[in-house]
Amino acid sequence: MTNVEASRVIKCPRCGANLSAKLVCELRDAETYQSPIEHGKVYQKFTPEQANKLTITNVDKDHVYLKPNVWLGPGDFSEIIQVVKELGGEWVSQGKDSHFKIPREAFA
Repeated sequence: MTNVEASRVIKCPRCGANLSAKLVCELRDAETYQSPIEHGKVYQKFTPEQANKLTITNVDKDHVYLKPNVWLGPGDFSEIIQVVKELGGEWVSQGKDSHFKIPREAFA
């Protein structure tokens, strides 16, 4: 990774003192950078009715996490888990924190 540094002098609006500031920006290597996932790409994998029942709760470097925002019932759950499995994902049962976990690469 590469760092870019810049120094600036900032004047305090309250007392007028000059304050020295050093800014450091870390640039990621292109091969390790993970571009943001457009939520639309995720929801497009599901029917509009299914997508309306899901919320993206987290995206990390490897996975996209979806939670139902309503009780799915056996029929809706069966249809959604079928799509999730086709995308290489799974249902993670954790009580109130249960969620669908899908690899990022499914949305590339």
